[in-house]
Amino acid sequence: MSFLESRVQGLLRLTATLWVLLPSLTDTWAQVPVGGYFPHKVSHLVAVPEPSGGLVPYRKGTRWGYSDTLGNLVIQPVFAREPGAFLLGFGVLTPERDSLTLINARGEMIRATRSRALGLLPDGSLQLLSRRGRGFRPALSGLRYLKGSRTAVRDTLWLAPNGEDDLTRLSPTRVVRYLPSLLPGKLATLNPEYERGALLDAQGKALTGYDYADITPFIDGFARAERFRSGQVVLLNRQGQEVLPLVQRGSTVSGLSNVYHNRALVQRHYGADTAAASYVVELVDSTGRVLRALAGHSYGSWLINGQVYCAKAIRGPLHLFDRDGQPLLNGAAFTEVDQFYNNRLRARTQDGFCGLLDRRLRWVAAPRYQDLYHLSNNGNRMYSLNGVSSPRYDTAYVVIRQHDQYGLLRCRDGQVVVPIRYDTVTRPLTRGFATLVRAKRSYVVNARGQELSEGVVDWGSLPDRQDGPSWVSVRRGQEVAVFDENGQRCPWQPFQVRCRMPQYGHRGLVIVYDCSRKGSLPVASLLNQAGQRQLLPQRYERIQAIPGFYAMQLAESQSPRTNLPWDLYDEALRPLLTEVNGWNQLPGNWVGTTYYLLHPSGRRIRVPEATGQSFANEVAYLPQEPFARGVWRLTWLLRISNTGRPAGYITRGGRRLWED
Repeated sequence: MSFLESRVQGLLRLTATLWVLLPSLTDTWAQVPVGGYFPHKVSHLVAVPEPSGGLVPYRKGTRWGYSDTLGNLVIQPVFAREPGAFLLGFGVLTPERDSLTLINARGEMIRATRSRALGLLPDGSLQLLSRRGRGFRPALSGLRYLKGSRTAVRDTLWLAPNGEDDLTRLSPTRVVRYLPSLLPGKLATLNPEYERGALLDAQGKALTGYDYADITPFIDGFARAERFRSGQVVLLNRQGQEVLPLVQRGSTVSGLSNVYHNRALVQRHYGADTAAASYVVELVDSTGRVLRALAGHSYGSWLINGQVYCAKAIRGPLHLFDRDGQPLLNGAAFTEVDQFYNNRLRARTQDGFCGLLDRRLRWVAAPRYQDLYHLSNNGNRMYSLNGVSSPRYDTAYVVIRQHDQYGLLRCRDGQVVVPIRYDTVTRPLTRGFATLVRAKRSYVVNARGQELSEGVVDWGSLPDRQDGPSWVSVRRGQEVAVFDENGQRCPWQPFQVRCRMPQYGHRGLVIVYDCSRKGSLPVASLLNQAGQRQLLPQRYERIQAIPGFYAMQLAESQSPRTNLPWDLYDEALRPLLTEVNGWNQLPGNWVGTTYYLLHPSGRRIRVPEATGQSFANEVAYLPQEPFARGVWRLTWLLRISNTGRPAGYITRGGRRLWED
């Protein structure tokens, strides 16, 4: 796959979920010729109105074109490979070699090459332009949001030469282009060690020379840039001028923050000898005027961007200042202040006690605790946001230590929700449950601080979905049971090694397994809170509760086949389909089987030519759920290679948009 092909697919994924925000053009939809438009090349491409529902790839034999969602051909099937769905007025044809081809609803095509590029004109149309220089980035029409509005308007997106997402869309009117030290016209992965960047305006005019190794996005009209090779940092305005000279009076700069509300922080030191160097943290405006200088401070950082910053003296305390450089909290000194989750600051005072501050620097939790921290599920402490992307625990709560005892505190109001009476916290609050140890005995505790049971949480049994009920499987000695946040949901069951843990079902029922028969498959059952079985015993080997359904795999004694079939029930245990060979969970609470698409609302759509067929969740085409745009994409599963081959699209009425 070429870099353009991979980048186009990435762009499709990025913009697919935004199509619903574009204005409808159906009122001006022109009459389509019989059999559809024949694709032809042009040098100037405009987005033209599409039919209601948009255009969908249509297959005829081995060739592809486009049709509307009723199956009427709009662009004749002449392409050898499946094209991309229409987005932002254009369809994307799979590029061959290093080309990029776009098509509109009249079949007009424009193709970029190594010597020709796609340029975005002010009216939103695309034109072939002669490519100049090296390291060129083709442009595609993208979207941005007006400030304070949900309306999307066209913007320029630049494609990175290495095919990765371009994180340097600096502003609606400024982009960065990199010049690699390679042969002219060579499209290759750029090594940051050897590439040089320049700032360009929307028309592609260079505003700076290729003098920078990195240019960050604009904040409040300024971008931070790092000079090529020297590593010195500067501030650039929208005209590409260096507005903040950072090498002056024999000093060098080791750090520069982003600009917030015309304020930036500079870490400067004087003297070449590190041991004898003197350090200064300066609060400056965007012209370089020093608003406050703190001599002897080696570190400065924004805690609340543009409002509060901290500065730390060498081998000394840390103080907080406002955007004008005035000390806050009556000049109180701290040993630590960290950015925390949920708009909180974790602060440790000079006497060694921790507390939580809000964004107005009011104490949410007074500094009375020996320690205060987030604890990940692997047992590691995690203090700040740095390096933590998707924590597997509830960041609304923190572990607290007082008098060498532990509990849990709620960040929102500083309330202690789990009393400080435990010897340690082995697992933090996750989905409403925590595990703590007291007197060498482990307890499962809910978010209200109630001890639900002695035992430990089986974290592997936590549900994947976060929008359903909170529950966990709890092990206590040689027994297991399911608990929700209010208590026990089923009687204790014998714990058997290598047997599936009990799980929460629908409407308060619990899935349990009996693995006591040696050499036999487990037997699955559904129990209510009183322990009464809801299904015939010995019938099912596995039960899965999925949104809207139960999928139950028949026990081996019920069928001689190797691949055990499944029965599908709704949440009320009403049978829907029996002895299904397989099923797929799809977005929007749909389930796909060999012959049907099922929905909890009762909708059932039969799929033609179902043998060997599976359903593909193509996010780039259907971002919300099956039939979100009136169609759904099907693929045939090639069992030999275990890959999918596109079959075509089907409408919500069951009509297929392909011909064999």
